[in-house]
Amino acid sequence: MKKMRKIFAVLLTLAMVLGMSMTSFAAENTPSDADTATITVTEIEDGATVKAYRIVEPQYNEHGLYGYKVVSPYQIADTTNFVPTFDEITTIAKQVSGTAITLSGDLEHGYKATVGAGEYIVIIESTNYTYNPVVVSAAYATANNKASLANGTIAATDKWTLAEEKSVAKSSEVKIEKTVSQPDVAVGDKVDYTINGTIPSYGAQFENPVYKITDTITNAKYASDITVTIGGKPATVGTDYTITGGTENDNNFEITFLNVGKYYNMTDTERAVVITYKAEILATATSTNPAINTAKLTYSNKPGETKDATEKKTYTYTFELDDQFTKVDENGNPLDGCTFTLTNNETNKVYTCTTEIIDGKAKIHFEGLDAGEYTLVETVAKEGYSINNTKYTVKITPEYNTDGTLKSKTITIDGNKAKVEVQNTKISALPSTGGIGTTIFTIAGCVIMIAAAGLFFASRKKSDNK
Repeated sequence: MKKMRKIFAVLLTLAMVLGMSMTSFAAENTPSDADTATITVTEIEDGATVKAYRIVEPQYNEHGLYGYKVVSPYQIADTTNFVPTFDEITTIAKQVSGTAITLSGDLEHGYKATVGAGEYIVIIESTNYTYNPVVVSAAYATANNKASLANGTIAATDKWTLAEEKSVAKSSEVKIEKTVSQPDVAVGDKVDYTINGTIPSYGAQFENPVYKITDTITNAKYASDITVTIGGKPATVGTDYTITGGTENDNNFEITFLNVGKYYNMTDTERAVVITYKAEILATATSTNPAINTAKLTYSNKPGETKDATEKKTYTYTFELDDQFTKVDENGNPLDGCTFTLTNNETNKVYTCTTEIIDGKAKIHFEGLDAGEYTLVETVAKEGYSINNTKYTVKITPEYNTDGTLKSKTITIDGNKAKVEVQNTKISALPSTGGIGTTIFTIAGCVIMIAAAGLFFASRKKSDNK
């Protein structure tokens, strides 16, 4: 009997210990506000400022998690899954307050922070991108198991779908592109310019965001109306944008887009901006000083702040014939006063030049030329010299860098020559009045006339004597 009592006592002790252990284990595993997880937002450029605000928080009791609730003053109608509508997320982004949780990191590893359980709205401020608010959660899988609290990860660049299934771009790269129809033309020709951009999908944290494009031109002048489209449709001055400058007397124009926040829930295609116009290349444009067109974008990169995006430039060149041809006489001396024509073999445009002696050379100089093939011929010789009838084929071939600047140019004459001296000779002297050829005949004529006169008078004298 004593043995049975001892065994019973041992079993009772074990049961008590086991019960205490289970209670302790249950308590240790019960979810509480001390629990933490990691939220991560990826695809954010380096150097961004990333802050999170809790908008849905867990509710605990002594048994663990018993639900979630929306943090005041925010409002989310869906209190089952807490998926905000488009309007709700817009409003919440404007209302964010309280202690912000800073996410740290970089593009390669993502931006991370250790947080308590709940749903968070993440506000991102950056330099080269604008980001819409991001919603990320750290949630329990099981209400009575703290270990089930899962980390939350979301990409800032993916499109996301809100409760009413509006697809919204989470991030927008802010940049513009500038193109020109031709890298080289003749002076007086017109070229087409195009500016492409995309209005960012500005989140609700942006109040009256700015999106403005400034265009500046040198060695050219605006030569047409400036057209603007948004989303492939003609934009209206005064409603969609304002413009200053852009006439032939201006060297720039500025277009400010209006109410750009309304494009928040639109696609990239719907937010695409295209600006087109023509410009005439002036005589000041050369191969070393081209017509340069610069487009600059000013935009809101942070609420209340603006930034200039990287400028985009285009270049349009004209070319010169300077020392490729020189004019000389038969002795190699420079010869001025000779006229040449240069004809573009494709456009038939004709240029004229009369040689002048500068720095000891009579150069056959042309400028404001397009690239291509030309024919050079002398049309007027200097007085006392014969015309050189040779026709020369001149070819101007440029090569450009990837940014549109001129890398090099090659000018060839008749396929293989770099420089040519065009020679003229003096016209041969011919007999003229007062020269020896007529002098002999003049003297002979005078002698004959005198002889005839003498014979006449002698004959008359004889007749009188008779």
